[in-house]
Amino acid sequence: MRWCFRNNITAYPLPQQETYRTKSGRRKHYVKIEINCDGKLLLGKQEYEQEQELTKGLQKVYAHYYARRFGNKLM
Repeated sequence: MRWCFRNNITAYPLPQQETYRTKSGRRKHYVKIEINCDGKLLLGKQEYEQEQELTKGLQKVYAHYYARRFGNKLM
């Protein structure tokens, strides 16, 4: 992740209109991941819940961009 931050690559959640209920009964919005790569915005297609699913999605995005540095040999 640090390599991506140093190279102006950030990924963050973008809330959507659709909601879901958590185990505790709270309503939360689904999110899509938006990637800012040197000022170019890319919006992901998959929707995530705001828990572990989103965390894993963000980790995949950062790992993908880091692996591209090495020609995708890491993934």
